[in-house]
Amino acid sequence: MKYFHYRVRDREGIVHRGGSWAGSREEAVMELMGQGYWVLDVSPRGPWLQGFNLDFRIGRPVGRNELTWFFRQLSMLVEAGVPLMESLESLQEQVSSRSMKEALGRIARELKRGESLTNAFTKQEGAIPLVAARMIGSGEAGGTLGTALQRVSSYLEREQEFVSRARRAVIYPLLLASFAFGVILFLTVFVVPRLVTVFDFDMTNLPLLTRAILGLADGIEMWMGPAAVFIFALGLIIKWYRKTQTGRDKTDRLLMSLPLVGLIIRRLGITRFIYNMGILVQSGLSITETLRVCEQAADNTVLAAVIQEVYSNVYRGQSIAESLQVSGLFAPPVIQMVAVGEETGRLDESLLRVSGYYDAEIEHLIQTGLSLLEPLLVIIMALVIGVIVTGLILPMLDMIKAF
Repeated sequence: MKYFHYRVRDREGIVHRGGSWAGSREEAVMELMGQGYWVLDVSPRGPWLQGFNLDFRIGRPVGRNELTWFFRQLSMLVEAGVPLMESLESLQEQVSSRSMKEALGRIARELKRGESLTNAFTKQEGAIPLVAARMIGSGEAGGTLGTALQRVSSYLEREQEFVSRARRAVIYPLLLASFAFGVILFLTVFVVPRLVTVFDFDMTNLPLLTRAILGLADGIEMWMGPAAVFIFALGLIIKWYRKTQTGRDKTDRLLMSLPLVGLIIRRLGITRFIYNMGILVQSGLSITETLRVCEQAADNTVLAAVIQEVYSNVYRGQSIAESLQVSGLFAPPVIQMVAVGEETGRLDESLLRVSGYYDAEIEHLIQTGLSLLEPLLVIIMALVIGVIVTGLILPMLDMIKAF
């Protein structure tokens, strides 16, 4: 997939500029023409910028809510006997997201060229999850497309739960820390210097703590702009570094080594892997094919390497339970449940039950982390504010003693 800048004119004569992802320039032109635009210019982005700005696409990516709604509606239409092309065209008219409209337009064109629905979905890199595409392929091959589409919508709902858990584990502490930092910054930069000026204190005779706070306030005020630019530039560099294989591997390992946060990240990755395995096996994929898809769908390079090792062991004839045990990431009860599933021929049920076990553990970890972090942040903020207030009160006490 390549990124193309385009300049088009709509039916009212208004010129629009933007960008889109396509396999070739011709495909990008056909996609824009299919949306009813008169194409004025389409040009590819340079390879360096294309790699650096991978996540800075024009327009929003397709959201999980939109995908879930789409697959739920598509499964209902297919099971009701509505032809696939007619169903896609009907849903394309109903969606409000431009990104979703573009994705559905590309899928419809692939189907008109004779591609299977599986291949059409697989080619929508970044829009349709790989696991969902393979589930659809299994249902398409087995004649149970409607059931497969229902499973995909359930899978996407579960993915939304994973995302909300991860956000809850990160956003709330960040909000608390940002609020505490904002209060401290406001007191340091705006309140203390103005009060000192109002009371007309002799700066040379101020207590050491007060002078230190005033010096810190001056430094913050002086360096706030350069610091903001530095932080922004550092964020871009980290984002670029994450795009390299070495950078992503090192940052993933660093995140997983953090106390509590790393444990939550590991548990989230394992839960997602186990659930993906369960739902793919339930959809009819072989265990080796399932592991390959899970490896490609893994967000964490460390976990992807573990899955690759599990795949190699299974391919050499080891059982799944033994292969998972060798990795060292899975708890003994999990290994036992997987082993029972293999012996009874109900591996999918065992895997989905294991994912439920990890769900409960993750929820407990998040609640524990938040319950510990909240009072810790409050204590730190109280101590820092206490120091600032002390630095403000000391010169007033000296002034009272002088009288």
